[in-house]
Amino acid sequence: MVTYFDVAKAFDSILRSKLLHKLKLLGIKGSALNWFKTFLSKRKQFVTINGANSDSESIDYGVIQGSTLGPLLFLIYVNNLSKIPVSGNLYLFADDCLVFFEGDDWDAVFETAMRDIAKIRKWFDQNSLTVNVNKSKFMAMSLRDRGGIPINTLTLHSCGDVQSNTCNCSKLERVDSYKYLGVIIDDKLSWGPQIKYINGKLRKMIYVFSQLKHILNLKELTMTYFAYVHCSVNIGGGHN
Repeated sequence: MVTYFDVAKAFDSILRSKLLHKLKLLGIKGSALNWFKTFLSKRKQFVTINGANSDSESIDYGVIQGSTLGPLLFLIYVNNLSKIPVSGNLYLFADDCLVFFEGDDWDAVFETAMRDIAKIRKWFDQNSLTVNVNKSKFMAMSLRDRGGIPINTLTLHSCGDVQSNTCNCSKLERVDSYKYLGVIIDDKLSWGPQIKYINGKLRKMIYVFSQLKHILNLKELTMTYFAYVHCSVNIGGGHN
């Protein structure tokens, strides 16, 4: 089974004081740490609507988006998520979090998943990050008949009791396919949904290029192709 965690407004939610603490734990100290404190502190923001400005308010959360350091600081902030002692295999890419679980039977898989995702949820809560439950999903994967899978929802416990069946904790919805990092993965690894998606996209682009060829030269058409099409049909990193 695989679970996909979506974090709501991840880059805007990190607590800067905790980020500075994590930088210190990584060995950044002295003038370098003071530079980061200056870089992150005493920042304010305001909103402009129809030419009217709101009052400026200090903000203590978020990396400085648009800056070169923003993505790197976010990665440093979430890096120790991979240190959580979970039984499943955890994979991180920017603000995406994916966890694989396996077991001898579905009951064992769900028991392991329930325990581990509670730990992951606790880490998110402790680090001021919010799991977007509506966008977070889980998928039971099997190349054989899946008729024996007993559960369609997976409880994301925050109550402290992963065995509870009566708590009001949020639940993750089970899906048959999920788009992860631009690739649609289905529960039988048939790649049918991904092929259908690519096919539909290419059909649209064929029409677009049939129109563009009347107004663009070959060089411009080539640039457009690499910007909008090549990345979709070349997921394998250059392999045909």
